[in-house]
Amino acid sequence: MKKSIVSLLLCLCLLFFTGCDEALSSLLEELEGLDFLTTVTTTTSAPGGGDQPTGGTPPTEPPEELGSYGYYYDQLSEHAKAVYRAVYTNSKKTDGISVSLDEPISFTGAEEDMEALNEAMRTAVKQTVQPALDALIFDHPEIFWIAMGSSTFSVYTSGEDNGDGTVTLYADKLTFQLAFEESLATPEEVLMLETALLEKIATYPKAADNRYDTLLSLHRKLCEEVVYEKDATDAHDAAGALLYGEAVCDGYAKAFKMLCDAYEIPCIIVAGNAVQNGNEERHAWNYVQMEDGKWYAVDATWNDSGIYPTKNYFLVGSDTLQPSLTGGSFSHSHRPDGKFSSGEYTPFTFPVLERNRYSIPLFPS
Repeated sequence: MKKSIVSLLLCLCLLFFTGCDEALSSLLEELEGLDFLTTVTTTTSAPGGGDQPTGGTPPTEPPEELGSYGYYYDQLSEHAKAVYRAVYTNSKKTDGISVSLDEPISFTGAEEDMEALNEAMRTAVKQTVQPALDALIFDHPEIFWIAMGSSTFSVYTSGEDNGDGTVTLYADKLTFQLAFEESLATPEEVLMLETALLEKIATYPKAADNRYDTLLSLHRKLCEEVVYEKDATDAHDAAGALLYGEAVCDGYAKAFKMLCDAYEIPCIIVAGNAVQNGNEERHAWNYVQMEDGKWYAVDATWNDSGIYPTKNYFLVGSDTLQPSLTGGSFSHSHRPDGKFSSGEYTPFTFPVLERNRYSIPLFPS
């Protein structure tokens, strides 16, 4: 029985569709051709860990018992969860992050079908890593400093001759080399900007004990301080919206989630298509869970389309009628599809949206 070790390198490219502009579409076309490149490296393995904070700095040490990291984390495979945990708990490291899979990814086939086996392994690894990183970024928009398109990871595979004309390929170890955004060259610079972001969030005070008034206050202040600017450097990040006041749809959505996280209000980022005047484009918005246990939609980007913010898309339901600009119901203009990137994997699912707009209780508990 013989074994051989091969290492494969793949660029980490979060091919987000939620940019709301033509520049993102061009970037996607450029990134589509990226694939595995052969290389040989070595690494050591160290499992990741940690738990989901309600906002702020990720823990540096994993707790004794691992819990759920977030809404999209819970939808991942066990392999993808391991990747998510490792990157999450080591998101400020630039000297390499290692993760070992408890159960290796494996494929068995005839020796003469090695090319097909290698392709199956590449596809399986992509379908593990891409959704893990997508889920991480959408669960934790506070991790805004990683340049996914410049980061890489190495996949270590071993091949075993089964002695019967078949071979089995195994992949049980990955090493990530994270890259920071160009404006953040060191962990110290990341920490400074992260601190500034948390200080900014602290200027969004809780308006009242009830969830509706708090959300309304957070939403109004966000729309008043941010303008839609597709050419802004950090337009797709929460930092772009909160610190620099310029963002596109996913920047608004990530910022709004961070604000909700700060006050422990259940909120998720939703990705899909938006329809305006018969035109369809990629878009991002939020779902928020209210005290009645039901989920309602908030689209801060569309509420911030005039001189003053509106409530046209604030805590609305799937059947809520929309302004004449879009026509029809909210579900007609906002069509979630669960695809956070162009990776070929099972789309994420979302909570069922309540049919009608949220009604403020006459006698809040």
